[in-house]
Amino acid sequence: MKIAAIILTCLLCSQAWAKPPKDVKYQDAVLVSFNRTGTGAMDASRIYTIQVGSNTYVLEPLPVFLYKSSVLMNQLPGTHLLVRTDGHSFYVKIGNRESHYGIVEAH
Repeated sequence: MKIAAIILTCLLCSQAWAKPPKDVKYQDAVLVSFNRTGTGAMDASRIYTIQVGSNTYVLEPLPVFLYKSSVLMNQLPGTHLLVRTDGHSFYVKIGNRESHYGIVEAH
């Protein structure tokens, strides 16, 4: 039982620190705005609006195993981003850091 728990913990940690494959295609995007959705001080209480081509998306940070601030935290509207999608969510990259976001709305 203890071995199974250790293996499960290692698998979860490896997913949290996994790097994207080298052949991943990113698209250019721009941070349009951000808003607080609650009264908490944590990043999870924010939503971000980004523009990818002619499409606009409202994103929220997805929880991770070990809390890391999102790459969009403390960024100003107009910031250039790189994004990739898995079809259900976005991965946003600034510099060499990447964060995972759920899609709240798409326009």
